[in-house]
Amino acid sequence: MSYPANFKYSREHEWIEVAGTSGTIGITDYAQSSLGDIVYVDAPKVGDAVTAGATSGPWKV
Repeated sequence: MSYPANFKYSREHEWIEVAGTSGTIGITDYAQSSLGDIVYVDAPKVGDAVTAGATSGPWKV
């Protein structure tokens, strides 16, 4: 399996792809197969500011 070089990964199998001042987040294939169905995600609203190292939803940014 290949891992995109432009993705940054957490130890909890989350990833982020940063493009300019925005980013796309997700979870790895391993996490998807291990967790089963994800029924709820509490993410910041579009345009909300987040701080590096602070908890934002279920993850740390």
